[in-house]
Amino acid sequence: MTGSPGSPEGWELVWFEPSGYWNPKPYARLRVFPAGCLSLCYHPHMRVDVVLGVITLILAVLGGIVSVHAPQKTNHKWAYGIAFFLLAVVGMVFVQKQSNEAAVANALVERSFRELTSKTEEVVRMQKTNEIQSEAILALTQRSLDSSSGGKSYPEIKAVEIGDKWSFVLAVHGATTLEGFKYNISRDADVRAGKDDALENDPENMSADDPHILETFSPSSSEEYRMILSAKNNHWTETLTLKQDRGHWIQHRTVLDKSGRIIVNVSK
Repeated sequence: MTGSPGSPEGWELVWFEPSGYWNPKPYARLRVFPAGCLSLCYHPHMRVDVVLGVITLILAVLGGIVSVHAPQKTNHKWAYGIAFFLLAVVGMVFVQKQSNEAAVANALVERSFRELTSKTEEVVRMQKTNEIQSEAILALTQRSLDSSSGGKSYPEIKAVEIGDKWSFVLAVHGATTLEGFKYNISRDADVRAGKDDALENDPENMSADDPHILETFSPSSSEEYRMILSAKNNHWTETLTLKQDRGHWIQHRTVLDKSGRIIVNVSK
């Protein structure tokens, strides 16, 4: 099959007649060399499954030869027996080799899986870190916007009777300070009469800590005030009506934001 007669590189199965012509019922001469078997086992380019297939085929062929032409001579029987034994040994060696390769492959797959799991956990950790950083950046951005525009805070001016006088009192609703707050308070009667007697202030910061007394005034039995309230990057309008009814004062306030949405509408 491989090698040459007497060569330690393989084995050969030769059918011959003393005359040198082919005979369908040949004599068998089998030469098996362990060195050739081992060279086959450790050939660097030989795939394990291919070698196992070849060994299976050789065993089948030898089994068929033994079945059809059973050896009669003792040396022939020994030759076939040694051939089967060595082929079985070679097969076992390759089975072991295939098992070792499978074990190595499984170990590589397991290690790759562990590395992939570790990298996935690292990616998840980085995503969580990025989310926390993004939330912090958004919070800082929102705080900066709130600081520049007042955020959700809004002002409301009430008329409060203190002793025998009335005062305009500012209340800031919300947690953000209104920076550069200004007000312009005009009586509706003065506006219609063309008088410029509006109450104004210089810009100042107003927080929600305590009410702020702005101005004192003396209302008649029925008054309506128009107010323009502004802070940094924001403004509101308010209408305050005072009316005396049966010795009691009734107050109505309406505050609109810059989009015209009503945010305060109370009567008491």
